[in-house]
Amino acid sequence: GDGGPEAVSLAYLSSFDKLGCADSAGGVRMFTPPMGERGGADTGVAKAFETRGPVEATAWAAAGRVAVGGREADLMVYDLERGEASFAAKNVPHDELSLRVPIWITALDYADAGGNEIVSGTGHRHVRLYDTRAQRQPVLSVGSGDYRVTALRCMGSNVVVGDTSGELQVLDVRNLKLRRKLRGGAGSVRALAWHPTLDVVAA
Repeated sequence: GDGGPEAVSLAYLSSFDKLGCADSAGGVRMFTPPMGERGGADTGVAKAFETRGPVEATAWAAAGRVAVGGREADLMVYDLERGEASFAAKNVPHDELSLRVPIWITALDYADAGGNEIVSGTGHRHVRLYDTRAQRQPVLSVGSGDYRVTALRCMGSNVVVGDTSGELQVLDVRNLKLRRKLRGGAGSVRALAWHPTLDVVAA
């Protein structure tokens, strides 16, 4: 590259029949996907708006929302139709030494189909659960181990969390308690995907 913003995520938004793309500077673009060899006349950017960056993690909800966060950029949720923020998280309370807790969101996913519950992973080794209907601060926050969280993915009542060491933990999304660890991984985990019908996860 040219030193410009990097793409952070790409997702197909079935409710809009569009492709959604978010970049590291906070830009969100919705594209009409090309069909056939040349694509239709309406192929191209259908909607664009800016979120608060920098962005390192995103999650797209079927309900028409995108969640974003990054280093010193706390969780924000935006309505894709209006291009406006619908939720802004508030940082956790100061630590036991009365020091501000740094913000560094490195992974996000929605825990419910309604797009109200969001799980985040941080570069400071925390996993947090937000309920946007209840409060701006996380409703739950737990330590995730000794390494920076790099990816997480929710499926049913499970959330699998990966880190820079290659460790995979399966937590109960309702209370963020450890259910089990998945063995055999090596190297930093960059992406995760649950099988749609089987209890299988790819990392």
